[in-house]
Amino acid sequence: MPINLKNLKIKKDIDRINILHWSHFILIILSIFIKYSHGEGFLNSLLKALIIIIYYKMFYKTLKHLYYTFWSFLLGVFIYLLISLINIPDFIQNTGIAYLYFLALVLLISEAYILSSPIYYPIVRWWEFDFRYRHDLTIWVELKNKMEGRLTDLRRGAGCVLLFEKLNSGEIAKIELPKEYGEVSLTAEIMSSRVHSVGREINYGVRFIFENKEEKEAFKKLSKLWRSELKDKKKMKFQTGSNEVGKS
Repeated sequence: MPINLKNLKIKKDIDRINILHWSHFILIILSIFIKYSHGEGFLNSLLKALIIIIYYKMFYKTLKHLYYTFWSFLLGVFIYLLISLINIPDFIQNTGIAYLYFLALVLLISEAYILSSPIYYPIVRWWEFDFRYRHDLTIWVELKNKMEGRLTDLRRGAGCVLLFEKLNSGEIAKIELPKEYGEVSLTAEIMSSRVHSVGREINYGVRFIFENKEEKEAFKKLSKLWRSELKDKKKMKFQTGSNEVGKS
């Protein structure tokens, strides 16, 4: 699933993410060294350090290419830090190691927060096979021409738009809803693109631009409609499932 992050505005985010990523790695290695310097066995400390180094090498690869397995690796580090923070040995409790673990957790969570955006990791509802219950909205995207697409994710002022047409990072597009939803028109910048498989739609991470009060109100209207559609489809799925159980 190659992802294109050539938009220059993303570079600051990527630099910040890399700093956060290697900072919590350094803090974990430092905590291992402190344990060793206060009496933990050499072989035990060396083995821990080697495992962490190998783990983070694979972890960084998932981050560099923005593979979805990144979240599995992040969960592993989160659990490790949480357990380490809770179970600090008595002989090193006064060394301030708890602050290292806590700071590493804060940095890890900060990294996760930045990346938990449709620009980097749009939500993929792979478990939903029936298109009737897929949470998306039909939209119109206007650039050089008007194209029909689907909005599949909407969070934190950003979204994921599916189109068959190829667009370039940095391009500004108009996003409109069909007339039956009312007058909703927004401006968005193409920030990233991800190809899941050849012949399928391209996932575009977009960031909405708010230059006036009307555009902010339009986004609020879109967000309200987005939540309403999700609620309706969940309700429809539940009712359909109940009817099928009743018939059987």
